[in-house]
Amino acid sequence: METINLGKADGLPPVEWAAVVEKLDAGAAPAPDAVNSHTTWLCTVNEDGSPHVTAVGALWVEGTF
Repeated sequence: METINLGKADGLPPVEWAAVVEKLDAGAAPAPDAVNSHTTWLCTVNEDGSPHVTAVGALWVEGTF
């Protein structure tokens, strides 16, 4: 699968999904001073097939957002 880094313009590296799953499964929270440490991103696809990403507040509790 091709990775398209939508954060490239902001100088952000692509996120490896395996690393995200590992942290969620381990219950590891980001460091309090981490960039976007309290931000969860909701990603959807517009009718024309283009991606849409927006920041939302969310909690990970017992394996569920």
